[in-house]
Amino acid sequence: MIPASLREDEYLDLRVEENSNLTIELGLNEIEHLGYFTHRGGFVRVLRDGALVGVSFTDLSKVSHYVERTYKEAKECANFITEKVKFVDTPVVKSEYKVKPVEDFRLISLEEKLALLKHYQKIINTQPKVKALKLIYREYFNKKEFYNSEGSQIFQEHLFCDIKGIITTRDGSSPPQTMIFVLGGNEDFSRLRNREEKVEKHLKLAIDLLEASVVSPGVYEVVLDPTTAGVFAHEAFGHLSEADSILFDSYLRSQLKLGKEIATPLLSIYDQGNFQGAGGSFPYDDEGVASGKTYLIKEGKLVGRLHSRYTAYMFGEKPTGNARALDFRFAPIVRMSNVFIERGTTPKEELFADIPYGIYIIGVKGGQTVGDFFSFGCQYGYEIVDGKLGKLIRNVNMSGNLFKTFRNIVAIGDDFMVDEAGGCGKGHPMQLLWSSGHGGPHIRIKGIIVGGG
Repeated sequence: MIPASLREDEYLDLRVEENSNLTIELGLNEIEHLGYFTHRGGFVRVLRDGALVGVSFTDLSKVSHYVERTYKEAKECANFITEKVKFVDTPVVKSEYKVKPVEDFRLISLEEKLALLKHYQKIINTQPKVKALKLIYREYFNKKEFYNSEGSQIFQEHLFCDIKGIITTRDGSSPPQTMIFVLGGNEDFSRLRNREEKVEKHLKLAIDLLEASVVSPGVYEVVLDPTTAGVFAHEAFGHLSEADSILFDSYLRSQLKLGKEIATPLLSIYDQGNFQGAGGSFPYDDEGVASGKTYLIKEGKLVGRLHSRYTAYMFGEKPTGNARALDFRFAPIVRMSNVFIERGTTPKEELFADIPYGIYIIGVKGGQTVGDFFSFGCQYGYEIVDGKLGKLIRNVNMSGNLFKTFRNIVAIGDDFMVDEAGGCGKGHPMQLLWSSGHGGPHIRIKGIIVGGG
């Protein structure tokens, strides 16, 4: 595999993958889609004379051909580049990892998977106010081999399955309401069974939101549930922690210098790729670097960021095992694994205790960040009146400046939850990873801009 002419100062790595995906989509009364596909292929990278070149291919009988071709193309590209790529040194790894879920979806029939989905469909479609439904079962299996010219040889598996529900209700002249829930979100199929309570809870909320009040726009003291807090950490800060996102942005690099105090001392955020049971967990990234726990913020100070071997070299920092590719069609880029807010010391009940009027925000429908500004659409909320939960409210949106918001965190709960939902998109072309996790405790923040619609 390794070209005979490869010099000691040159580098080559090869990923060979086999992937399979199953998706089942149900509507209110019918199967809307059932699709299964498998694909196999490889991706080879060569770093030669400062030029990094990658080639994706599907004909695995011609691995040597693509290796030689990429090696030659790297030499040609080296004649034109002005900024030379370098990789930080990492240990040689020889390892094999096989997933061992409590219940393996590969051993479960399609009929049984479909029956489970129809069971949840029946619970939902008995309500006449439900006007539309999407129930989506997804499973993904990946088997990957990794080799590099430094001597690493890694064999690993990855499994992922979940059920996503999108319930839309309508009654008379009331605007339609949508409620989203996710079951599972990791390798274990057993987490999809016996989840009637969560399905029924979100069905009831989708109906109750029809009569809920619209939030009055304003600036509020809020409490975020663990799901919202986790998504906030992922979207508003996690992407800024991906070193390739700020590598050539002088403003953000000036704002994100290690050691800088950017938040209240109450706040600590970390990325952990070896967190057991979370959706974004994996043993080794797509450069053969072991995953682990990387503190990004520790007691209010910026202490780390996420790296590939290239960005680690450029920043003069340690690699973190966060170079990930969607599959063999893509080159690895810096990606979060599981981003968590670390639990605090305040009992959950005390987070609400002395708020005269505020909002308890639960769940996220979607969000975006532009630089250090964020905006999120949330599932629903409750008024907080004199420290107690009041009426249900809908159309809750929250926005603000990231660093100001970090400093406005008043308290962090002593609870902790890993969200079952996940997923993250990044890159050009977009790489939509199913396997990305988040979570944390309840958190209380003052001065949040809240709008309705």
